[in-house]
Amino acid sequence: MSRDDYTEIGGSEEAFLTTHWSIVEGVAMADEASSRALIESLLNDYWKPVYCYLRRKGYTNEEAKDLTQGFFHEVVLERHLVEKADPAKGRFRSFLLMALNRYLANVRKRDERQRRAPRGTLVPLEMVERRHILGVLEQVGGKRGRAADILEIDRKTLYRKLARWGFEETEET
Repeated sequence: MSRDDYTEIGGSEEAFLTTHWSIVEGVAMADEASSRALIESLLNDYWKPVYCYLRRKGYTNEEAKDLTQGFFHEVVLERHLVEKADPAKGRFRSFLLMALNRYLANVRKRDERQRRAPRGTLVPLEMVERRHILGVLEQVGGKRGRAADILEIDRKTLYRKLARWGFEETEET
């Protein structure tokens, strides 16, 4: 992480500190106001280490900030991650990093799905097929046998499709 990418957000501590399980367990047992205060304390302690972890993984300054905010908002707060932590399963920071890596994988999958989706309105494949077949029929003057040859499909397949779309089944050669 270069000095020109440095951020003051989240304090100065870049390393993961040891978390006392009593704080984590206190979140589940405390009343709502106390629970919020404990979660806020954990967020303050972990924002910068999570951000720095993401920078070390190669994310840009802004990407790391966005991912850190998204992780704490979507996973830690909305999914109540702190209440799911179990001291019998290891350190809190390991639990947090595992959840962060899962979040990153989900974000990556979501981004890939968005890139693969075509821009604009999706058109059903059958509608595209129908337009193509009717366009070829128009080019050949309605001669279905010739259209089937151009489309490289069996004539019976063409006739079935046309019948399904409400066209007569008589062959015009």
